[in-house]
Amino acid sequence: MPRAEPDPTETVSTRSLQVAFHPELDAVMSNRGPHLMNNIYKNVEVGKYLVSPLSKLADNGQYLASVSIRSGRGSATHDRVLRFAQPFTCPDAAAAYATSQGLAWVDERRRALLN
Repeated sequence: MPRAEPDPTETVSTRSLQVAFHPELDAVMSNRGPHLMNNIYKNVEVGKYLVSPLSKLADNGQYLASVSIRSGRGSATHDRVLRFAQPFTCPDAAAAYATSQGLAWVDERRRALLN
């Protein structure tokens, strides 16, 4: 059965977290790596940026989110890593949060460069 496209105005609630659907987010969630202590998800390219979400199993059994935002090439590569303190009960929620935060950072940066 074909999967319906998400409504871009719809949101998903996870505890107090609301994540707006983003076109790249569905691809990230459907192509994640195997369940290990660190769950690596598909990278998302947005212009010159590469957004790489990660969820990590913490000692308390919950998951922590982080995201790498990379730009540049070779010796001019810059990698910003954001780690989030909010714990999640499942790796997909942590990765969704990391992806949404990474994409929001890229969008904010791109808007700032346009002004």
